[in-house]
Amino acid sequence: MTGTTVRPALALTTLGGVRTVTGSRFLLEVGDRRILVDAGLFQGLKDLRERNWAAFPIAPRDLDAVIITHAHLDHCGYLPRLVNAGFRGPVYVTYDTGKLMSVVLPDSGRLQEEEARFANRTGYSRHRPALALYTEDDAWTALDRLVPQAFGERFEVVEGVAARFDPAGHILGSAVLRLWLDADPGGDARPVSITFSGDLGRQQHPVLRPPVAIGETDWVVVESTYGDREHAADDTVEVLAAVIGRTVARGGKVIIPAFAVDRTEVLLYHLRQLAEAGRLPPVPVYVDSPMALAALDVYRNAIDGHAEDVRTDLHGDGTLFRLPNLDEVLDAEGSKAVSRSVGPAIVIAGSGMATGGRVVHHLEKFLPDPANTVALVGFQAAGTRGRQLVEGAESVKIHGRYVPVRAEICDLGGFSVHADGSELIDWLGTATRPPSGVFVVHGEERASLALRRRIAEELGWNAVVPRDGERLDLHPAGRPVTPATTRPPVDRPAGTIVAGSDAGRARLLLADHGVLSSVDPDRGVHAVPVCYALVDDLLVVPVDTAKPKRSTALRRSANTAADPRASLLVEHWDRHDWQQLWWARADLSRVPTDTVDGETLGRLASALRDRYVQYRAARFVELLVFRVERITTWSGSS
Repeated sequence: MTGTTVRPALALTTLGGVRTVTGSRFLLEVGDRRILVDAGLFQGLKDLRERNWAAFPIAPRDLDAVIITHAHLDHCGYLPRLVNAGFRGPVYVTYDTGKLMSVVLPDSGRLQEEEARFANRTGYSRHRPALALYTEDDAWTALDRLVPQAFGERFEVVEGVAARFDPAGHILGSAVLRLWLDADPGGDARPVSITFSGDLGRQQHPVLRPPVAIGETDWVVVESTYGDREHAADDTVEVLAAVIGRTVARGGKVIIPAFAVDRTEVLLYHLRQLAEAGRLPPVPVYVDSPMALAALDVYRNAIDGHAEDVRTDLHGDGTLFRLPNLDEVLDAEGSKAVSRSVGPAIVIAGSGMATGGRVVHHLEKFLPDPANTVALVGFQAAGTRGRQLVEGAESVKIHGRYVPVRAEICDLGGFSVHADGSELIDWLGTATRPPSGVFVVHGEERASLALRRRIAEELGWNAVVPRDGERLDLHPAGRPVTPATTRPPVDRPAGTIVAGSDAGRARLLLADHGVLSSVDPDRGVHAVPVCYALVDDLLVVPVDTAKPKRSTALRRSANTAADPRASLLVEHWDRHDWQQLWWARADLSRVPTDTVDGETLGRLASALRDRYVQYRAARFVELLVFRVERITTWSGSS
C-alpha cells in the first residue's frame, strides 16, 4: 500500500469583491491559519446589500488576522460587524489607513443608526423596526484591534505569513499588499508570494505618489473597476469649470456627491487651482460632511508630516486645500441651512454614490429644479442612486418616495482615482517575471472579463475572473480550483455526487429557502418549504410569527418529534443554461430542543435573524434543531 502525502492548505477563497466593485473580502488559508484580506461592505443592489446581514461563512473567531488595504468602506466597512460577531485577532493597516478608518467607521455606524431612526420615525422602511447593521460604539470597539505598520517594512502576520505594505496611490494610506506564505514552516519548500493590488491609483494623482512596481511575485490579485475603459483626456477640470459656470449663470446649485476620503480633497485641490486662475465664480463652496472634513485634517497632517505616499513637491504645503468662500458644515442644522439657502453655490457632500449621507437630502431638495446640476465625480456601482442618475433615470426613490430628476446630470468620471484599463496593464507589466496567475477582482463582470482578456492577449499571462466563493489553489504550479467553501462551484464535472462536501454546504448556505421532508406516521412523507440557517453541524428551522399561517402547531414539528429523521433539499434552476443546474440535500436528525444549551440556541436564533431581515423583530414560537448527518450534492456545470 502506497502512502499519500497531504499538502498543507494554501488557498485563496473569494468571499466578496468579485464580479462586483463592493464587499471586498478574501480569505487566505495557510496551513491551519486563516487570514482575511479586506473586510468590505457590500453596496448598491439590494441582493448585495443584504449579504452584509448574512452570517459570515466561517466563524469570525476562527480568523487569525485581518489585513486592510485602505480606508474605503467597500474594503473596511464590514469590520465592526465582524468584530461584533466574535473576531478577536489583530487588524493590520498602514498608519494613515488607521487614522482614516478612525474617521469613516464611527461615521458609518452613526449614519446607520441615524438612518434606522429616520426610517422608524417616518415609516418608509418595510422593516419593523429598522435596525442599524452596526453602531458607532461597535466601530470604536473594532478600531481597538488596529495594529498600524509602516510602508516598506516587512512584518509577521502569523507564524509562516509575512507581509509588507507599499503605496498604491489610490487614497492616503492605500497599500499594495505583498504576502509571503509558508504553509509548512520549517519545511523545505520556499514561501509562496502573492500581491494584492488593493485599489490602484493613477500616475497623475494631484496629491499622491503613483503605485509602486510589482517586482517579483508568484500570484497577483488585481482590481478591475475600470478594466473595460480608458479615462477621458485630462480636460475634466475644464469640464467642471464649464459646469459650474453655466449652473451659476442660471442661478442654480452644483451638487457633488463625493467620497469623503480623497475625492473631496481632489475636488478642493482643483477648485483652488481654478480660483487662483480667476475662473471660479465667487459663490459659497460648502463641504457638508463631517467625515470629509475630518479626513481633510488627516490629509493636511500627512502633507505637513511628509508622509511617504504623498508627492514630495507638496510636502509642507499647508494651503493646499484652502480656497475663497469655503464653508465647512459640521452639524445637521448647518446642513439644513444649506438646503434652505437661496442662490448659486457648490455643495460637496457624501456619499459618493448617493446611497446615504447628507447628499441624499440635498438631492431630494434640488433634483426637481432644472436650474441645478448634479456632478458625479466617481465610479457609480450598479443599483446605486448615482448609477441611476448617470443612466438617465427620470426619477429616483429617496426616503420612500420618487423624486423627479429635472436637474442637469454630469458624469465627470475623469476625477476617478482608480487606474483605467491601460494603467492596470502597465502596472501588471512592472512584474519582473510572469506570475503563475492573475486573479481579476473588484470590477463589474464586464470590466473584469475585459481586463482578463487584455492580460491574456497583451501580456500572455494566465488570468481568471473568479466566481464568488471560489477556492483558488496557491501551491506552486497550482491552478484555480473548486469546490468553494461559501458559494456554489461552477466547474465540477457534470454528474458528480459529493457526500459531505464543501460544495454541498456552500449550496445550502447560498439558497434562500429549502424543502423540509419529514415522516408522518399516518400519511407518509410530508414536504414543506421552510426558512433555515446552517451553523457548524446544526441546521435550524423556525416556527415563527413573521409569516402568515393558520396555526403554529405545525406537522413538521410533530412529525420529527415522533420520528427524528428528516431531509432538506435546495436547488438552483436556470432555464437558459442547464449547465448551471444544481441541487444539494442534507440528511438530518432532530435534536430535542431541551438538550441544546442556551448559548447554542442563541447562536442559531442570531443566524436566522442575520439571514432573514423579516426575523429581526419577530418572535420564534419554536426552533426545530437538526444535526446534519450527511450532505449530498450534484451539479450540471462543466
